[in-house]
Amino acid sequence: MTARTALIVNARSRRGASVFKAAKVAIADGGVEVHGAVLTRSPQSFQSHLQTWKDDGVETVFVGGGDGTQAAAAEVLIGSAVRLGVLPLGTGNALARDLGIPDDIRKAVSLLLEGSEAQIDLGLANGKVFVNVATLGLTASIVRHLNGQAKKRFGKLAYLPAAFRSVLTMRPFEAHVRTEVGEFHGPAVQMVVGCGVNHAGPFPISRHASQLSGKLSSYVVPYDGKAGLVRYAWDLLRRRHVASHDIWFAEAARIEVETRPKRTVVIDGELRHKSPLEARVVPAALWVLKPAAES
Repeated sequence: MTARTALIVNARSRRGASVFKAAKVAIADGGVEVHGAVLTRSPQSFQSHLQTWKDDGVETVFVGGGDGTQAAAAEVLIGSAVRLGVLPLGTGNALARDLGIPDDIRKAVSLLLEGSEAQIDLGLANGKVFVNVATLGLTASIVRHLNGQAKKRFGKLAYLPAAFRSVLTMRPFEAHVRTEVGEFHGPAVQMVVGCGVNHAGPFPISRHASQLSGKLSSYVVPYDGKAGLVRYAWDLLRRRHVASHDIWFAEAARIEVETRPKRTVVIDGELRHKSPLEARVVPAALWVLKPAAES
């Protein structure tokens, strides 16, 4: 790769500070000159550097962080010709998983430098760009119960006690979901809207979820008592929820969600605002690097 290349890493991500130098060295080892390299804790500085590089004609930006960091990068790069190289430094890393990018940073950089490029869909949730999912219900409860230090120390294992507490304390809400292909009305405990393949790391959103379909994949978990919530959690862990007849699925370009009472919307792992939620897909909105397909 001879394109002008830059690197920016979120120092607040789980492994950000520890791998910044390794990523920089790996890019240089790939024969690529680094136009700029920044380790930052400031969201404003993060997006300012990306905007400057985009304006200066940088063609590829490696971004180190979790899904929230990648979404912040996509917000700047959406619709441009700049290619995003995802370096997974978060906990879930759903976008990296969708693209087939490994957690090992040196290996990830090597595979991306030798790989290909593609245009993937993005989502807009109440005008906010997301690269993975917008959710409400059980997910928001889990995020609230997460301990930041435990998340940094234990990674995915930190989700287990948070999920357990959330299942025990979860209260249903009335959901009204409208799409061009169908509607859902009734009590629910979880709503997921995604523009990718997986959510919460390894769990597929639906059988048909894709980054290239020009549609959002969504599902609603109806409320059927605590037993139904436990059944959903068990099926999710085994990735069998996509075959459940108890769950409402839809593949649509636009999704509108109203709840009673209002529920917090989580966008790419970050608590954002209250419902209602209006989500739509932006097809082929972001250029990304991805490892070459295995022959």
